Amino acid sequence: NRSLLSISSNIAAGSTFPSTIYIEIPYSTSSSFLVLLSEKSLLAIDNNQLNGSIPSTYSLQAVAVASEVTLNLQLTDGSSLSLSRNVVKDATSPVVFAVYLIANGFTISLAGSEIVLSNNSIGQSSISGRAQCVFIEATGTHYPFPTALTVSMANRSKFAIEGNSITALFGTVKAVQVASFTSSSPTMVLKISASNKSSIIIRGNSISNVTASVSTSMFQLLSLNSLGLTFAVNSSFLVEQNTISSTTTAGSLQILVIQAGALLTIQCTAQSSFTVTRNSISAMGLTSQLSNVTMVSIVGGAAASAVTMGNSSALEANMNTITCGVSSPTGVAFVILLNIGCSLDLQLGSSLSVGLSAVAIQAPSSSSVTSLLALKKLTLRQSNATIDSNSIQSSSSFVNILSVSGPLTLLDSAELIIERNALTGSLIIVSAAGNSNATLGSILACGNTRSGTLIANPTMYIVPSTLADTVEPCPTVTATSWGNVTLSGGANVT
Repeated sequence: NRSLLSISSNIAAGSTFPSTIYIEIPYSTSSSFLVLLSEKSLLAIDNNQLNGSIPSTYSLQAVAVASEVTLNLQLTDGSSLSLSRNVVKDATSPVVFAVYLIANGFTISLAGSEIVLSNNSIGQSSISGRAQCVFIEATGTHYPFPTALTVSMANRSKFAIEGNSITALFGTVKAVQVASFTSSSPTMVLKISASNKSSIIIRGNSISNVTASVSTSMFQLLSLNSLGLTFAVNSSFLVEQNTISSTTTAGSLQILVIQAGALLTIQCTAQSSFTVTRNSISAMGLTSQLSNVTMVSIVGGAAASAVTMGNSSALEANMNTITCGVSSPTGVAFVILLNIGCSLDLQLGSSLSVGLSAVAIQAPSSSSVTSLLALKKLTLRQSNATIDSNSIQSSSSFVNILSVSGPLTLLDSAELIIERNALTGSLIIVSAAGNSNATLGSILACGNTRSGTLIANPTMYIVPSTLADTVEPCPTVTATSWGNVTLSGGANVT
């Protein structure tokens, strides 16, 4: 009933203790610890600071919560949990966190409520390992061992990670992340569901002036076991206006990473959306240590892993930019805007949209691959995919608008539209290996330009292929010695 518990505005300066706020929930005979907020109540752990030259042999945290039992968070009726404006600066440590939450397991339930982690920051610190604003991990190491890490959201609930920043780090930094949500037990699955206009929001976070030798990422959702995301009834996953800007960075550069060691499933139904928009990666002077630059990477460990959009849902990656310069002769292995290393299935009026995005790579070598979309498998059924008004500037050996490593299938009047894209260098519009079918569907490729000149004959590799579609204007269709190109079912090539 509108109650408030606040642990806020505390400062630790010059202390040898590694945390400003430290909350410990020790092991007990109970399998979980309950935090229940109802009737517009608020739990706030805000504006705590760890300042000064504070050395540590392991890690520093402005706010740390450590639970040896499962942490059960239940928020209802407009209640709120806030972990915001917590700061670490002028510190020295191998590992630094602004907000550190670790538990044997997590069971999070939101009904008409919200969890907000905003404006936490790390800056002006010497790091010899890792720096991260928000760290949430379920370990599954204590008995009774939890079988699932679950987050369920309903009735306009919100889980927001906004305005967090990492800047001006020095030392031998290995990894930098704004936020991550991890299930680190190989026997525990990670499940997140959102329904009835609920949303997960990753917005306005930034990383700048940092050199990391292993990885730099904005948000990671990781599970050693299976991982499932479900969005239903106008719910959404939004990644918006996040920026990575570094003058020199080695390792990988990524905005969004969703990865499962086993089965990965992402499902959007009933007019729900998965949106990545207005994000940017800018890095010059990259070295040969850099393996990839990726705006979005979605990878499942099991062959059956899939991203499924149904019932008028949308997958959108619009107005994103990647700009990088490579100083070493060997260049970068991959520069990809959207990488989905599992099956992508669009059904029943759903859509894929990639538009108004720009990828630019300046490199002395042409050994790399530059792609707007790199997919493992693409199926469109009564749906459409549009790749429109994007720009690629690259000296790579391969420049792909759309690269599909496995089957490409169009069913029931589905459409794949690739138009008004501007490119430099080579061009492969569709590169699909495996049994590719376009039955009662169409592929439209028009108005694309290379170095300002209209591409009259876009190169299409569909290998091997059973092609039954409408393609224009006048593509070069290439089949290798193990493939055939056939037209059937009244289909035509125009």
